[in-house]
Amino acid sequence: MDQSPKKYVITYSNHTSAKEVLSDVLHISTSSIEDGISVMASERSITEADVLHFDNLDVSVATLTDEQKVELEQRGDVLEVVEDFEMYALDMPETDGAAPILDSETILGLLPQSKDQMSGDQMYMLGFKAGQKAAQDSLAEKIRAFLELPNLQPGDVKDKFQPEQPVPAQAVAQPIPWHIQMVKAPAAWRRGITGFGIKVAVLDTGIANHTDLIVSGGASFISGVASFNDDNGHGTHCAGIIGARNNTVGVVGVAPRCSLFAVKVLNAAGSGPFSGIVAGLGWALANKMDVVSMSLGAVMPCQNAPAALVTAINRLRAAGCTVVAAAGNSFLDPNPQNRLVNVPGSIPGVIAVAAVDQSGQVATFSSRGGACNPVTLSAPGVSINSTFHSPANSYRVLSGTSMACPAVAGAVALIKQRFPAFTPSQIRTKLVSTTSDLGVPGNDPVYGSGLLNCDAATL
Repeated sequence: MDQSPKKYVITYSNHTSAKEVLSDVLHISTSSIEDGISVMASERSITEADVLHFDNLDVSVATLTDEQKVELEQRGDVLEVVEDFEMYALDMPETDGAAPILDSETILGLLPQSKDQMSGDQMYMLGFKAGQKAAQDSLAEKIRAFLELPNLQPGDVKDKFQPEQPVPAQAVAQPIPWHIQMVKAPAAWRRGITGFGIKVAVLDTGIANHTDLIVSGGASFISGVASFNDDNGHGTHCAGIIGARNNTVGVVGVAPRCSLFAVKVLNAAGSGPFSGIVAGLGWALANKMDVVSMSLGAVMPCQNAPAALVTAINRLRAAGCTVVAAAGNSFLDPNPQNRLVNVPGSIPGVIAVAAVDQSGQVATFSSRGGACNPVTLSAPGVSINSTFHSPANSYRVLSGTSMACPAVAGAVALIKQRFPAFTPSQIRTKLVSTTSDLGVPGNDPVYGSGLLNCDAATL
């Protein structure tokens, strides 16, 4: 049996005995088990010697040998012992060659009957793949013919199809972005519903200092990093979709007067350990957040969602906090099982958001719903202009279910302001009962209940 120690997340079923069980197995005193939120939110780097506990979640994080893991699993008060793993931001890569390489059958199976039925994003995705292929490749020839671009070369794809272009950092007049108009947020604003007083935790890469954003607080759960400043850009982009201020420059978010909180759980590369995300959820619970927005995830069967994550979400919802998550960008995965809604969006009670383009067509990459991981509703997630971290006070156009999720989180803030006594279940019902239907009539695995409608949801 492998004796190399590994970091694990331990979830308990009995609050009163949690620390005692861990101290008994590790042969340490309960006083040496530290508060996980305060330690992980400090600038101190987490080491193998640290044993952490999140009292409000009944979850611990510790480095264990194989024998200690087995002993914990055999204790009746322990629900689960799972090895720590990485979770990732759910935006689509820009044209750096990082798009997933699919087999011919998968790509051709995604083609609609005519090019006219494709969104610009879908054309880009297929065009980029054709450009990556050698000229003699039969798949490239079929895609070129379908797109009516027989002379397509790899260098042409970026210029012709790439929507993700940076917007210069300058004080330009503020329009109402198309995606904000599409979800009818301005109609709610005209009735005084702007998200005022509602606390939204953005679990992401942090939020940068930006003239279009006001950050009310936060914490970092990246080991050795005390600041919640954004060193990636993803979190700042999502924050702008939720709550960029309705001022005279830049962009405006769905809930421009909500209170944004930066909970940094992803690093500069856009990834972070599961244990840090649990810590971020514990922080949101302790600080009485009204909404949690999670444009992050991991591809795994919904039945395998970690108990610590399920427990944290259940406790947040019991405390009145609505949890919104991106559905995932995995529909182009060659493995059909991986094309379904990612964790945490697949966890019961979480609002899972699919991405659509400006025409209301589902994004090629947007994960689909399955038996135990349905899509709840859809929101714009293709070519979304929002705040960005670098250069300072800049804006950038990005795509992904990461961009659809914060639109719904902003809508939840609007509903919570309009109906302050609503529970998360009532907010969810309000959202899905007021959507504009897309796709086949009624609820479906692609669009869920349909397109977000902030006006109808706040009446």
